[in-house]
Amino acid sequence: MIDGITVYNFYIEMVVALAFFVFRIPRRSMFVCRLVGTLAVLCGLCYLLLFTVPEFNVIWDITRYILLFAAFVAGILFCWKVDIGQALFCGIAGYGVQHVICKLNVVLRLLISMFSGKDLVWMYYIITPILYVLIWLLWGRRAKNSSTSFHFTMKTQAGLAIALLICTTVVSQVFDFEFSGGSLNIYLAFVALDIIFAVFILIVQFNLYIFAEMRHDMAEVERIHHFETQQLEQTKEMIDLINVKSHDLKHQLLRLQGGIDESEATELLKTISLYDSTVKTENEALNVVLMRKNLTISEEGVSFTPIIDASSLGFMKDGDIYSLFGNLLDNATEAVQKLPEGRRSVTLIVKNIPGFVSVHIENEFAGELKFKGGLPQTSKADKTIHGFGMKSISMLVKKYKGTLSIDTADNVFSVDILLPHNEKQSN
Repeated sequence: MIDGITVYNFYIEMVVALAFFVFRIPRRSMFVCRLVGTLAVLCGLCYLLLFTVPEFNVIWDITRYILLFAAFVAGILFCWKVDIGQALFCGIAGYGVQHVICKLNVVLRLLISMFSGKDLVWMYYIITPILYVLIWLLWGRRAKNSSTSFHFTMKTQAGLAIALLICTTVVSQVFDFEFSGGSLNIYLAFVALDIIFAVFILIVQFNLYIFAEMRHDMAEVERIHHFETQQLEQTKEMIDLINVKSHDLKHQLLRLQGGIDESEATELLKTISLYDSTVKTENEALNVVLMRKNLTISEEGVSFTPIIDASSLGFMKDGDIYSLFGNLLDNATEAVQKLPEGRRSVTLIVKNIPGFVSVHIENEFAGELKFKGGLPQTSKADKTIHGFGMKSISMLVKKYKGTLSIDTADNVFSVDILLPHNEKQSN
């Protein structure tokens, strides 16, 4: 027996705990063969290191747990597409969870035996699954996006691994040896301290995950924003050229109208009018956005109502305007595509109020929206490459020290933005 569980219990607990953190990570080629081989090797190694050496050998107890930790991390590297920092992250999280559950199990069994007068070994098989479910609900299921794009520095993860091994292996094994047969109260107090240390490291890991996710999202939003800024310049040139050509074609058609079929001439004039009917505002970047959307909205059967006073948008960079309004309109028009034609309408209102620019956009939507961090989540399957539109909007609002509010009452999705501006900057 080792810490009140058999070698096979330790092995199974480690595999289950690690599964919480690796099951969504991209896998290497021939994954099944790699996984089966790795599990077999780890099972044999656990038996060899934990079951064939006398228990009361402190140095060896410490060494074999460190070797097992390294072996499980190596197994992660072998089966999943991760670097050493990511493998250490998963290894630390899994090993920490296993250790906490193991020690909680020991404490609960000891307490039960104190009151019942019996060592109910079978309680392990009830307590352990319950504890794993609780850990999953509290943490495991939150790691929904264990993408390899989240990088964890080798130095940080190595430091946490050393801290975890010290508190869960070195100190724990030395104490178990020195105080075996000693005071039960002292032992329980020490185990409680051991659990607190391990939980603290798990909390640090969870926060590192959150920060890594935030860094990833910010980098992706910045990349998209840079692309949109480049796209703005290209679209400006294209629209200028289209406007010139459409103007010339319109006049030529009017001169030739008697020489071609009237219905064909009407259809051509209608098509050309799409380029002339775009709302013109006081802001060139916003005009580009409206022009781009106008070319697609009519084909999608969307009714677009713009009420815009862009006279005070001068304090914003052109690229930011293009990104902000482009994302707002893209999200709205994409949402109404799921509605019947008669309900596909988008309203955009931009107005100047003392000291602020107010932006309001609304549209109906179908289905149920899920929110995370106050922002709606994308309904598309691959959330690693979609869902950055609202994050980009939120970042731009924060950049200009504005406020963002979202409402979904009566299946109408509305976004309200207030951006403070300096009158001198906007003129």
